[in-house]
Amino acid sequence: MDITMSIIRTHVLLVTLILLACACLSAFVIVSTVTPKIKAFADFVIRKYDGILPEITIAKGKASITKPQPYVVPGTDKKHLTAIIDTRDGKQGEAVNYLKDTEGGIVLTQDAIVTKASNGQITTLPLERFPDIVLSSATLKDIANKYLPLAGPVFMVVATIYFLVVKLIQVLVLALIPFFWTRFCKVRITYGQSVKISVFAMILPVLLDLLQEFSGIRIPGPVYMYFGLFVVLMILGAGDLVKNLRGSPMTSAP
Repeated sequence: MDITMSIIRTHVLLVTLILLACACLSAFVIVSTVTPKIKAFADFVIRKYDGILPEITIAKGKASITKPQPYVVPGTDKKHLTAIIDTRDGKQGEAVNYLKDTEGGIVLTQDAIVTKASNGQITTLPLERFPDIVLSSATLKDIANKYLPLAGPVFMVVATIYFLVVKLIQVLVLALIPFFWTRFCKVRITYGQSVKISVFAMILPVLLDLLQEFSGIRIPGPVYMYFGLFVVLMILGAGDLVKNLRGSPMTSAP
């Protein structure tokens, strides 16, 4: 029996499990790619913090630092993007003046974080909403050690749900290829059977993504390759169905 004939008779439960497996594999590829980058970025911030920012203490909605103020964060400038810390008592109103001549920036005052967007909008976030904390490289390292291990599993769940929705849409859209092709060739199958073909056709493009990620092989235009392969398999499946079902008014729905 030909492959496409076997596919359209496959039980819907198996088809559902294959779709879920494809979503999980795609999510695994993304998580395996992004998670190390998140960790590397966190390590970079932790290493650089003490050389850029002073230790900041926030207690009972009040911020303070021990370095001379106003403290201008290294690497920023007065024209394009500025970052200033001035937690001195009575200097809260200076935040607007610090941001007056810059395109954008952020100022930490004693009781608020004041930001200026590129469109000139000023936003104030009161520190009374913040928990008591001492910001330093040591604190950031503790936070990273506590929460980064949770990032992978949480990201995996979110990515799986995302890809389940996205791949379901892909399957439903590309299922139209064999559905209309067979009708054009005077052979009729149900849309549900076309969806089954679409789900099975997705397996190879997903495995190709997996191979590219873990083999070190780089395929040019991976997105185009993914959908190109997907469409080609759908066309081949449609052609095979026409060959096997020509002369039949309609295949029986499983």
